Amino acid sequence: MSETRAIDEAPLYSAEFLMTALPDFLEEVWRRDSRRPDDLLAAVSAVGLTVDDDARVAAVRPAAPFRFRLAEAGEATLERKLRAAVTKRLGKASGDDRAWNIGRFRAGLIASATRVEVRLFAVYAVTEMRAAAVEWLEGTDAEDWAIRHRFIDGRSPSEQAADASREHFVPRSYLDLDDEESPRVTLLLPATTRAPGSRAADDAGRLADIESYVTEALGPATEEGRWARGAREFTLRPGAPTSRRPYVNAAFSTVATAGPAGPAGTSGPAATAPAAAPAASDAPPATAPESARPKAPEYSPDHLLTAIPALIDDLWRRESRDADAILAAFEANGLAADDVRPELSSLHPYVHLVFTAEPDAGFERRLRAAITKRVGKPSGTDKHWNLGHLTATVTATNRSLGLRLSPDYSAIELRDAAADWLQGAEATAWATRHRYLDDRSPLDRAADSPPRFFPSAVRVYLDASPGPRATFFMAPGTRAPGTRPDDDDARLASVEQYLTEALGPAEGPGRWVRENRVFTIRRMRSRTRSIEFRTL
Repeated sequence: MSETRAIDEAPLYSAEFLMTALPDFLEEVWRRDSRRPDDLLAAVSAVGLTVDDDARVAAVRPAAPFRFRLAEAGEATLERKLRAAVTKRLGKASGDDRAWNIGRFRAGLIASATRVEVRLFAVYAVTEMRAAAVEWLEGTDAEDWAIRHRFIDGRSPSEQAADASREHFVPRSYLDLDDEESPRVTLLLPATTRAPGSRAADDAGRLADIESYVTEALGPATEEGRWARGAREFTLRPGAPTSRRPYVNAAFSTVATAGPAGPAGTSGPAATAPAAAPAASDAPPATAPESARPKAPEYSPDHLLTAIPALIDDLWRRESRDADAILAAFEANGLAADDVRPELSSLHPYVHLVFTAEPDAGFERRLRAAITKRVGKPSGTDKHWNLGHLTATVTATNRSLGLRLSPDYSAIELRDAAADWLQGAEATAWATRHRYLDDRSPLDRAADSPPRFFPSAVRVYLDASPGPRATFFMAPGTRAPGTRPDDDDARLASVEQYLTEALGPAEGPGRWVRENRVFTIRRMRSRTRSIEFRTL
């Protein structure tokens, strides 16, 4: 078994203290309006919480939670009380994930008998959008503007790999910068997005607050939700009325200019052509009848009790995160791929499967048991199943079943990278080949949909002394292909055995050495796996 990294004891908190400290912490994160790790850690300490090892990892690693351990076992109602305290401070939670939008993050909260976890998922903030709109309307060069406002990551591949923290979050956007005469950038903001300080409880109220906040910087709108300066315009429109996911469409665009205005013989200044009428997808939701919404495929609970475990088993055996492989698995197991395809443009697809009838109270429990029987026990507080290149979670309501498929770094990919490293592969080519570096141009990277997957918090140091080095983290649930370990320690043992079969005997626990190359896998106290490739 790999050695555990020695660190200080984790601090313990009373539930009473966290009832005040956690709302304070989230409000402080919102106020600071920053994703920089130092600012997140400063928010931790500013409210009397301890900056421990878990906090340092969570401040850098995008999916890692801030963990606050309880001095005494928490009561069954602790999470409900904590949510009420946070809601009183920040306003109502929103969305399927029941999270709070706090500027540059969506904050989720989970409480158990032993600890409370807060997860901060990076999102695009209204403050960032307003700053981008101000500069766009000033007529700045489109590509420079896109890099400056992080629609394109303009850093070099080595710089990206050396710092993959949440600080460098790039929003999901659609860029058309090739046409110098009419460059355009569009992005979809979840309808849960809020302006600073907004406590609006519904989508219409949140959008009104955003428009008011933008107007403070841009001045009065040319028309509702549209600001124009010369040939540049910025628009905010409610999402499509036929969409089952509410959103706001934000567009930075360039409009054509007309020739002299007025009747023949009358000269006049060039006039900006009127904006085209909003497309159907931009029309206000209130104008669409309920019957216009697309009919989602519906499935009986009994069908899903069989189809979902079979699907997850199929995805595990395919060992792929490619969209075509995922769609093929859905089709092979009697589930409509057409309804899934749009979701696969996201890095973390979330598929809703609608019930024909409300399932009984034990449906989710039986579904989880059926999945576990096929692919082994789940891992983590979110109870996800590791499928190699993917992880899967399920959540059932009285109307639908939610299936999230998130990319994960597999034991197969780790084995291939380790074998290549220990054979002495040239560092830059090795890092590019195994997706620790992205050597494509910023425009090519921005065109990815979904964005290319990289291991968590991967950092590559090509100029390190005495030689190149790379580090990243792997989830505790990672396991060897085809194995069904019962817990995270057994999963790590299965991975080490799998690596030994490919790399040969280890020199020490989780450590392989070949000449001047070293590869190690260690278990941190949080059970996360720390991976390092280095040169002696």
